[in-house]
Amino acid sequence: MSIKLMSEIWDNQDPQLTGSKLVIMLCLADHANDNGECWPSIARLAERARIAPANVTRHIKELEAAGYLIVTRTSGTHNTYVVSANPHTSAPPPPAPAPSHPARQRNSTP
Repeated sequence: MSIKLMSEIWDNQDPQLTGSKLVIMLCLADHANDNGECWPSIARLAERARIAPANVTRHIKELEAAGYLIVTRTSGTHNTYVVSANPHTSAPPPPAPAPSHPARQRNSTP
C-alpha cells in the first residue's frame, strides 16, 4: 500500500477525478508499491469499488487516456498498472545518461 500515492490522489483537485474513478484510483493506490506499480484483478477492483466489472474496465480505459494509468495488458494473467496521482504535473523523464567515454577535449592553447 502506498500511503504517499493515496494522499496525492486525495489531494488531486481534477474535477474529472470523482465518483467511481476516484474510488478505483484509491483502490489501485491501496494495492500499489511506492513506485505506483500494482496488479489487482478487475474482479478485485470491482469488489472493492462496489461496481460492476464492466464499469471498472471502462473507467480504467478513461483513466489511462487521461494519463493517470499506464496499463500493461497480458493475456491469461492480471494486468499491470502504474498509477500517477497527478499526470498533468508529472516530472519530465530524467535526462539520458552521459556517454561512458567522453570525447577528448582539444587543447585550445596556441
